[in-house]
Amino acid sequence: MAAVVWPAALDTVEGRWGFRFGKPKVDRLRACLGRILKRTSPEVPLPALLAQVLSTFAVEFNRKSPAPLDLCASVLRVLARGPVAVREIPLLTGSSPEMTAIGWRLKPFVIVSTVQGRGKVASLTPAGIKAHRAYVSLLKRVEERWRERFGSTIADLKGTLAGIFEVREGGRSKLAMGMSPPPGTVRGGEIAPSLGRRALGPAARRRARDLVVQTQAFMRDPANALPHYPLWDMNRGFGP
Repeated sequence: MAAVVWPAALDTVEGRWGFRFGKPKVDRLRACLGRILKRTSPEVPLPALLAQVLSTFAVEFNRKSPAPLDLCASVLRVLARGPVAVREIPLLTGSSPEMTAIGWRLKPFVIVSTVQGRGKVASLTPAGIKAHRAYVSLLKRVEERWRERFGSTIADLKGTLAGIFEVREGGRSKLAMGMSPPPGTVRGGEIAPSLGRRALGPAARRRARDLVVQTQAFMRDPANALPHYPLWDMNRGFGP
């Protein structure tokens, strides 16, 4: 069923983007991505082009970084500002609690302690501070290499993406208009048990409320609230 639905959904969303942001802007985005990948076929879905360029950048970054880009751009980036309550990390990174949990991948870079009045608080270890510094400098170096390799295409790509975030209507970001959750969903404020459960415990209720707050942040200020790098929640089978 999903294999039947998804291709048509991709075409529908790309068509909506053309209407919402202007077809020339979306065509320019597709052209920039195609030049980097040397793929210009209109049959390739736009999200595939975006994902492939982002993955290519990440592979080059990860070769030299102490920590992978997905960790650097999410938890390490947020904790570089100072200690953060563990519960607040998903909201600040724009990701799910499962993907920002301090598991085995983050433990070398993050330490969790209990602070009276704040509960569990996360902060960077010396290795985490080193990884974040490398992240900041390495991002610049990789982008400089891409500018040398692809020329003005990189500036065009950044400008086009920034332009999508800047399109507004009635004082509201048009990008946010595509993130309004449908009725009857948790992100839309519907509090209901997960699949296979009959009751909703206190922790699940708190998580549901947190998801609503996060969704409202996405819609209010997508440029700052959305993830800096997409994290896929392999545990539950869906993204942020």
